[in-house]
Parts: sequence; C-alpha cells; structure tokens
Amino acid sequence: MPLSPATTTADVISTESHLRQARLILEYQELCDHYNVSLSHLQTLTNELELIRQENADLRVANSELVKLISLSSQAAMMQNQNRAFGINRDVAIEIRNNVHNVERERVTLLKSISVRSSGYVKKLN
Repeated sequence: MPLSPATTTADVISTESHLRQARLILEYQELCDHYNVSLSHLQTLTNELELIRQENADLRVANSELVKLISLSSQAAMMQNQNRAFGINRDVAIEIRNNVHNVERERVTLLKSISVRSSGYVKKLN
C-alpha cells in the first residue's frame, strides 16, 4: 500500500490492526453461529434419543406382556388337550365303574342259594 504524505506509519498500522480485529470478530461470529447450530442439532438429537429410549422401554414391556400371553395360551392349549384326553379316559373310567356297579347290582339281585326239590330225594330221619 503506497503511503501518501498524509498517511503515517502509525495510521497504516492502526488500519491493519482494525482490519485484523474486524476479521477476527467475523471469524468469532462464524464460530458462534456454527456452535449455536451444532448445539441446536445436538439438543434435537438428544430429544430424539430420549424418545427412542422411551419407545424401546415401551416395546420391551409390550414384548414381555406378549410372551406372557403366549405362555398362558400355550398352557391353556396343553390343559385343553389334557382335559380332552382326561375326558376320554374319564368316560372310559365312568363306563367301567358303571359296569362294575351294574355287576354288583346284579349280584345283589341274584339269589344267594337255590333249592331244588326232587321226587327221588328222600330225607332220612334219625
């Protein structure tokens, strides 16, 4: 920069210093703007992360409840199959019991002794 007679070295140094300060102020402002944008983005991501964590916790609870329901359903199905088998076995057992009771009833209704009279039988008297 050519020096004019009215410009002194002190003026040049002062002007360069002001320009350097203005450049630093602009760089600082850009850094502050970048920091604010980054901070805002970080806060948004932090909020999203918290929402995802909450959703994950809710899904774990729902999954646990579904596992319990599936377990209960499986147990109910097994019990139903056992009851069906028990029902068939019970029906057979009832039928056997009834047959036994019928035989006992028949035994009760049968005579305990039978006497047969024969004309050829003569009772000896002493």
